[in-house]
Amino acid sequence: FAKVLSVLNSLDDSVTFTAAKFDGRETVWSENYSEDTDVEIQITLSIDTGKVKLVHIDSDDNVTVIAECTPESSIENASTYTVNMKKGRNRFKVVGYDCTKLKFTMDIA
Repeated sequence: FAKVLSVLNSLDDSVTFTAAKFDGRETVWSENYSEDTDVEIQITLSIDTGKVKLVHIDSDDNVTVIAECTPESSIENASTYTVNMKKGRNRFKVVGYDCTKLKFTMDIA
């Protein structure tokens, strides 16, 4: 696990995460829900080298890949995804492999 020049900002239901170099995983958002709820998220995700993905981890520790990105498949324009948040603690993590110039944004509706 390694990060170089990384910045994680979270304000209300908006998250940004950038890193010059990133290899590992970073929890970018966590929330407890009192009941099962569908939530819409909008994300952008890009890197210069490596591979990165955004995953959702539900209260039963089930891991679901929401989006994957390589330098050739960056998500430059905000893409919307619907995610089922199970009752209990839900998390989003960014998982990267030999990434450079990682840029990630997420807005939760």
